Amino acid sequence: MTILAEVFDTFDKDMNWTGTATRKEVHRFGFWHQTFHCWILHRDLNDDFLVLQRRHPSKDIHPNKLDVSCAGHLEAHECPLDGVRELREELGIGIADINLRKIGIYRHSDRSNGIADNEFCHIFFVGA
Repeated sequence: MTILAEVFDTFDKDMNWTGTATRKEVHRFGFWHQTFHCWILHRDLNDDFLVLQRRHPSKDIHPNKLDVSCAGHLEAHECPLDGVRELREELGIGIADINLRKIGIYRHSDRSNGIADNEFCHIFFVGA
């Protein structure tokens, strides 16, 4: 069985599209790319809870650390709302696009473990 490499859109620092590259190339060369981040607020009768998840121990960046409720890379030609698939994949929940509130775009740059990670993080919120 052949596993296809993930391919992402790449951008310059001003978020102008420059082409595509594999996940490995993006993190090797530090190409700017897009991610989907969704913060989930759970409210019950007495309290509010911000949902966090712990990163898998095998992750190449910040393994075992607490992270945003749900996040993932946007593949080539995906728009930010296509990232809702991450909610199904990571948390097993389906949320219609209309339930998401867009917060904005955060520029994140991190260099660790030999990886140059430059992301335009499309931030969304779900909750009360």
